[in-house]
Amino acid sequence: IYLLGEEKTKLKFLLVLFLVVSFLDLLGLGLIAPYITFIVDPSGVKEGVLGPFILKFGLPEDILDLSIIFGTLLFFVFLVKVVVIIYINYFIASFSQYQQVRLRSHLMSSYQNLPYTEYLQRNSSEYIYSMQVLVEQFSSQVVLTGLRTIGDSIVAFAIFLLLAWTNGYAFSLLVV
Repeated sequence: IYLLGEEKTKLKFLLVLFLVVSFLDLLGLGLIAPYITFIVDPSGVKEGVLGPFILKFGLPEDILDLSIIFGTLLFFVFLVKVVVIIYINYFIASFSQYQQVRLRSHLMSSYQNLPYTEYLQRNSSEYIYSMQVLVEQFSSQVVLTGLRTIGDSIVAFAIFLLLAWTNGYAFSLLVV
């Protein structure tokens, strides 16, 4: 976090985006089960959980119309989720690359400002190695991988919470 400098404020924005993706994942997963139930047994829709929902929002009672509406809704939830995930991956990759450029520039200016006698104490290949290899490893293996891991962990945690809330028995089997 120290190496990120002033850019660590962008991590809060990324955290919000990760929470949005986890909400969209939960919404998508939450819509799949009712949709499958609706497709398997369309006659039980009005008596089930969706019955009050259909009446409250004035949705058509025709099974074909309802299947088109719910299928379209499910499609758009997953489409929005994919677009948001693409944006997040782009933001993470550009953030990581920006950190690489920023650190290389900082190292270059530090090396240029070293006293000449101190500069001669190290081999020039060490300076090049630090700028080329170590900075690239930091940006790709620490920043990029770390942010993706945090994002995936938030999504997985949200899915576990949904599973624990909806089906405690299945959740306990999964944990065991």
